[in-house]
Amino acid sequence: MAMNQHITSHFYLIIRRLMLPLSVVILTTQLDGKDYSSFYRHNDYSFSDSSRVDTTETTNVIYTGKSLIKSLVIPGWGQAYNKAPIWKTLSFLGFEVASITSAYYFHNLGQTSQHDYELFADASWTLQNWYIFTQAHNADLGQYGIQLSGGSHSLILKINDETLVSEYGSFVSSDDIEGHYDWITNNYVSVVRDHHFYENVGKYNQFAGGWSDADDFNLTEKAVSDTSVEILVMTDLKDTYLNMRFDSNQYKLIAKYSITALMFNHVLSGLEAVLFAQKKSRILNNPKVALLYNPRNKSGIGGISLTMEF
Repeated sequence: MAMNQHITSHFYLIIRRLMLPLSVVILTTQLDGKDYSSFYRHNDYSFSDSSRVDTTETTNVIYTGKSLIKSLVIPGWGQAYNKAPIWKTLSFLGFEVASITSAYYFHNLGQTSQHDYELFADASWTLQNWYIFTQAHNADLGQYGIQLSGGSHSLILKINDETLVSEYGSFVSSDDIEGHYDWITNNYVSVVRDHHFYENVGKYNQFAGGWSDADDFNLTEKAVSDTSVEILVMTDLKDTYLNMRFDSNQYKLIAKYSITALMFNHVLSGLEAVLFAQKKSRILNNPKVALLYNPRNKSGIGGISLTMEF
């Protein structure tokens, strides 16, 4: 009996002394892709009834919060922190660069195109042409919206003559110039060329007569539904202008899509980083190793404790 107890005590001593370096090796080396989670999950191993003496924690810890924050700031950063496959980091980072480049390029292209179509309208559309055309074609084209005043829309005119300013104020509507052709020929008024102006001259029949080639107009049918069509008063200059404006709007739309893709890239990178960190944490989930002190043991070690945090 005494012999068996002696052998048993030596056996446990050998086990304790082997388990400490073995546990340290397991925790401090790479897992080489093996899943030890089935062995560690939800376990807290203790081998003695004595008090604890904590050792240094392993540094191979992944915090999901850090992964998320890093990826939200710079997509791919969280993947690098997680030590994920390099292609993930490069994919998110590359998409980030591509989105920024696309947004910058198409925004500038849209702005340049807008500047071009505004210059085109400034050179090709005049208030004098519009006044003359509406007076000459109100009878035959009035049904299509060709009229100087009382239409569905109007232009804002700036008064440049001090006498008129004292009577009408600094600005008047295009509805107010009916019968005042001299205001135009004497430059007493000028069109406020703002966003609404550049939209109006291309969108509505009412202002088609202002284009320099308005006398060569043609009527074009445009389907607005399955059962109805709209008659457009078109000229070659107006058609060119509409195409330029359409291209500019498309460039700006692509820039907006690029910004949206940029935002989604941040979010997706953050989500992927969190999911990957959680998956990886099932293997290396913030393990803590603690020695159990036993004063009756010659080495002072009564065992080890391995704690896995979830």
